[in-house]
Amino acid sequence: MLARTDELTGLSNRRDLEISAKRVLLDADRGAVPVSLVMLDIDRFKAVNDTHGHDIGDQVIRALADVLKSTCRENDIVARLGGDEFVCVLNNTDASEATALCNRIHEAVAGIRVNACQITVSIGLAIKPHNRQVALPDMLSLADQCLYIVKENGRNACHMLKVNAA
Repeated sequence: MLARTDELTGLSNRRDLEISAKRVLLDADRGAVPVSLVMLDIDRFKAVNDTHGHDIGDQVIRALADVLKSTCRENDIVARLGGDEFVCVLNNTDASEATALCNRIHEAVAGIRVNACQITVSIGLAIKPHNRQVALPDMLSLADQCLYIVKENGRNACHMLKVNAA
């Protein structure tokens, strides 16, 4: 049996994300409900590792994972894609609810201190409206585009794009 949990954080890994998110998207299509996908990573994480060492970097990743677990709902999918990149799939969550969650994530991350290391995160947010079928790779791609926009504009923010309605 293939592992579906990230060893460092205890979150879902990419394999579990793909399996679980496909199910969420299918259920959302049947129930005509919106789904939001949050993609985030730690700003300048390489500098954290270079300055403080990989052990501190791992502690920072675990601290961020704890923030995501406590901020997201129990039925949301919270996964570590790898490195310092995370994804949250929010079932039955529209743009305003997802934006509020992103704000809560930013507030909680501002309180993270690991060995005097303070971090920020950049967030890309993709919204699938209730009336549109979208595959997971398309949602990930859209959120990734948003994440790069945030990075190009200074980091420590959130950018959102909605999938075009049918």
